[in-house]
Amino acid sequence: MKDRGARYRYMNPAMRELLALPDDFVISGCSDCDIPHPIARYASVMWEGEQRLYGQGENISVLVLLPFGRKNRIQPYIFDSIPHYDEKGDLCGALCYARPCRFFSTLQCVDGEIPRTANIITAYGMFSDRELDIVFFILYGLSSKDIGRRLGISHRTVENKLQGIYQKTGVTSSRQFKQYCRSVGAERNIPARLLALGCWPIHN
Repeated sequence: MKDRGARYRYMNPAMRELLALPDDFVISGCSDCDIPHPIARYASVMWEGEQRLYGQGENISVLVLLPFGRKNRIQPYIFDSIPHYDEKGDLCGALCYARPCRFFSTLQCVDGEIPRTANIITAYGMFSDRELDIVFFILYGLSSKDIGRRLGISHRTVENKLQGIYQKTGVTSSRQFKQYCRSVGAERNIPARLLALGCWPIHN
């Protein structure tokens, strides 16, 4: 719970754990800039814009992609903020809660699948870092030329890497490879080094 002055009044244990706050950290009365978590760099800037929307009676949702938890693990979360008004109808604060972001593609909609959380990974057993990058883009249907442009390498290098990936997984085609990834849950993997960290408002 945050008041009009952008100061926190209360934070439940789950949110404290998510932000990896020390056990002796006093929440009541602290501002965004007092919180020892990267989200504080963005929260104080967004608060001014939030107040304008709150004044119109609107809720606010923000996609946050930052390290969370005691293990400092990068994970996408949706932070929803609900304005709170006093008995006179004036804005006096906001209630905020976080939930893991679940991804949903148009293809999943056609296939009748449900949204799922992503696995943000820094390593994955049999694959090198470069192979992980290529695997991610292959699963999203990019061509070797498109992948090469994104990664700053030649399409021939991509194709050579891809052949090595096929050999490691015992497949001979992209269709078989996608089936393999689905069978082991690897289609939800996102290489952490491809991510842009930060916070982005979600507009309805």
